[in-house]
Amino acid sequence: MLLILLFNAIFVILIVAANLSKDKSEAKSWLRFFAGLIGLIFLILCVSAIKANIDRGAMEAEWSERYSAIYSQAIYEMYDSDSAKKELADQIMEWNIDYETYWEKKENIWISCFYPIRIENYRSISIELLGTTERSVG
Repeated sequence: MLLILLFNAIFVILIVAANLSKDKSEAKSWLRFFAGLIGLIFLILCVSAIKANIDRGAMEAEWSERYSAIYSQAIYEMYDSDSAKKELADQIMEWNIDYETYWEKKENIWISCFYPIRIENYRSISIELLGTTERSVG
């Protein structure tokens, strides 16, 4: 949200500076050019934030379904072989990485408006739910 406000403030400052300058020189045209460029970036940021919030329901449903599927498989031991267990362990690791990455972006005050999912409804999944798995991380 602050990112959008920052671009809005720069846009207003450039517009005011371009209109208050007394000369008709090239500097005034450059100020107008940069004001237009900042205004375009501001518009793109606003549209992106609005789109992210419109898609919020679908994104929350996707996260909810993914979390429920992985968690249920781990809790109820819905795997029949070591390869299925390894695949589930990989899914858990991928979920945890995605969860932590999204959480970090959601907590960042500059870009949080682009990440509207209520991540508090989910948590990371412990790999210990699978028992002992032999896999190398990294």
